[in-house]
Amino acid sequence: MSETFVVSKSPTPGISGEEELSQNNSKFLHPAAYTDATKKCRKQWSTSNCNSAQRTSGRQSSTSLSTGERSSVSKSSTTPQSCANTKIVAIVEGRGIARGEIGMACLDIKNPVLLLSQFADTQAYLRLAVQLNVLKPFEVVMPNTSLEHGSKTKLLCRIRELFPEMTTVTVQRKYFNETKGLQYIQELCASEYKTVEIEVSPKYYCLAACAALLKYFEFKQNVTFACNSLKVVYSTSADTTMISM
Repeated sequence: MSETFVVSKSPTPGISGEEELSQNNSKFLHPAAYTDATKKCRKQWSTSNCNSAQRTSGRQSSTSLSTGERSSVSKSSTTPQSCANTKIVAIVEGRGIARGEIGMACLDIKNPVLLLSQFADTQAYLRLAVQLNVLKPFEVVMPNTSLEHGSKTKLLCRIRELFPEMTTVTVQRKYFNETKGLQYIQELCASEYKTVEIEVSPKYYCLAACAALLKYFEFKQNVTFACNSLKVVYSTSADTTMISM
């Protein structure tokens, strides 16, 4: 005798049979409905990715643009060519029987080296022209006696003729003081260059130019030097030759 076993599933409390059946059937989609849902999800995913890609590319382009702007700004910042010459020269010429004796002092704004020189020049001031051509200063300081009685001296005219790009400045003759120049050297010259005092002590015009140049630096350029901080070098025109081309 065969026995029949009946297995019955207990209903979910609070849910009717029809509602439970509809919920169970919703778990199994028709193939066509599943395909439509997949396409819809893919379309939404691609659209969101495109938008995020556009936003990302926009940020990258703005970043590259700002980088390009920074690079263009950094390239455009250049040093002016006029800043290459930072030397100032003071020149004084003897008068009377000492005419043609030139005293010169040169100092670089960026380099604390004082160059002193005194030499006898020709009527055409060829040695002075060579010195200025080598130093290439942007400013030349001269005593106001170069403009005596409203007329320019031959030296001033020669400098402006040979070097029109240089600025010539005149100061009072009293600042070309050889005693003050020697005092400047004794105070400012570094200890390892103290022997230069022996060389320049008899050079009247060289010391006068030194005094006027340091005074000009102090009042016009607002530059002062500490004691024993300046390198002083005296150069002569000995052992040199000039060739006329």
